[in-house]
Amino acid sequence: MFIQPPPHVPASRIYAVDIFGLDPVAGEHQMSIKAIQRRAPGALFWTPHNGGHWVAAHSVLVERVLSDAALFSSRYVTVPKWMNPDPPVGPLQFDPPMHQAYRALIAPAMSGRASLALAEHARTAARQAIRRLRPTGRCEFMQDFARQLPIACFLAMCGLPATDHARLADIARLQLEPRNRDGQSTGFRLMGDYLMEQISSSRKLPGDNLIGQLTRAHVDGQPLPDHALFGLVNMLFIAGLDTVSSAIGTAARFLAQHPTLRSQLRAEPTLIPRTVEELLRRFPMFTAARMVRTDCELDGVLLKSGDMIVAPTALCGLDEERFDAPERVDPARRGARHASFGVGVHQCPGATLARAELRIFIETWLEEIPDFGIDPGAPVHLGPGPVASVLSLPLVWRPVEQPARDRFFT
Repeated sequence: MFIQPPPHVPASRIYAVDIFGLDPVAGEHQMSIKAIQRRAPGALFWTPHNGGHWVAAHSVLVERVLSDAALFSSRYVTVPKWMNPDPPVGPLQFDPPMHQAYRALIAPAMSGRASLALAEHARTAARQAIRRLRPTGRCEFMQDFARQLPIACFLAMCGLPATDHARLADIARLQLEPRNRDGQSTGFRLMGDYLMEQISSSRKLPGDNLIGQLTRAHVDGQPLPDHALFGLVNMLFIAGLDTVSSAIGTAARFLAQHPTLRSQLRAEPTLIPRTVEELLRRFPMFTAARMVRTDCELDGVLLKSGDMIVAPTALCGLDEERFDAPERVDPARRGARHASFGVGVHQCPGATLARAELRIFIETWLEEIPDFGIDPGAPVHLGPGPVASVLSLPLVWRPVEQPARDRFFT
C-alpha cells in the first residue's frame, strides 16, 4: 500500500523504502536494515509504503519509541494498521494500565522458576529430535528441530497433552509459510479450532493449567471473554514459535558457517551463555511499530497523533557507537546491551525461556552433532516481515549411528 505523504511530512525526510520487503544483504535481514540506515535522510524518515509511516533509524530513537508508552501506543504493533488483530490482543496491543493487568495473568507462567521447568521440556524435545536425526546425516532444520522446542514448551506451559505435539507441528508448518496464503489461513483456522476446544473444555471443567487459570481470571472485575482468552493464548504460541524458532535457526546457520566457534564452545561450554547473548544482540528478530498518541517532536520533526512509526531493533545491536566491531559475534564481549527482547513495559516476558531454549540448542546439538554445514545443494529461505524469519535451513553432516545404549531411550 503506497500513499502520498501528509502535509506535515518534510520532503527532505521522505525515503520510499519498504522496510518489510528488503532483499537480504549478505544473506541476512539485519544487514539489510543497517544498509537502509546508512542511506536514510536522517535518524527519522517517512516512507509511503505499508500505509505510510515513520522509521526510527537510530538506536536512541528505537529505544525511545519502544520505551515511551505515554507517547507511543501499542494499539497497533505493525503496519499498515489493518494488519493488526481486532479486537486487540492483550497484553501485546494494550497500553498501561490495562497492559499490566493482562501481563500479570501470564507472569507466573513466565517466571524464572517456571522457565527453568519449561526448559527441561525443551531439553527433552531437543535430545529426542537429535537422536532421530543424527543417523540420517541431514535435515530441514527449521521443521525437524527448531520448531520442536517452542511447541514442547507451549504444551507444557499450558498443561496440554504432549501427544498434541504432532498436531501443533502441522499447524505451525502452515502458519509460517508466507508463500502459501491459503495454507496460512488454514493454519490459523486450525489453531483457532484447537484452542477453542481447550478453552471450551476448561470453561466446563477448569484445570490447574494455564488455560484453566485464565478461564477463572478477572480483569476489572470481569472474567475474560473467549476472544480475549483465545488471543492471549494464541499470542503465546505464535510469539514463542515464530521468534524463538527463527532465533534458533539463525544461531544454527551461524554455527554451521563458523567451525572455529563450534570447536571453542565444545572446549569451553562456559562460553555458551555469553554466545547466546551475542547472537541475540547481533541478530535481533523483530521490528516493532507504534502509533503516535499525541502531536510531538522527534529528531526535530513534527509527528501527528495517529501517525505510525516503525522501530527496527536490529539497529540497537549493530550500533558502532555502542559496540566495537558490532558485526562480529564475540563470546568474550561483556555487558552487551541490546533491544532484542524490546524495552520498556512491553519487554518480552518470555525472554528467560527464550534464552534457555537457545542455550539448550547449542549445548545438545554440539554434543551430538559437532561438525555440520549448510547443504550447498539446497537453498536457505528467509521470510521478510516484522519478524526476521528463517523459513528453511538445510543442514548436512556425516551420519552418526546412534549408540546401542541410546536406542532404547528414544
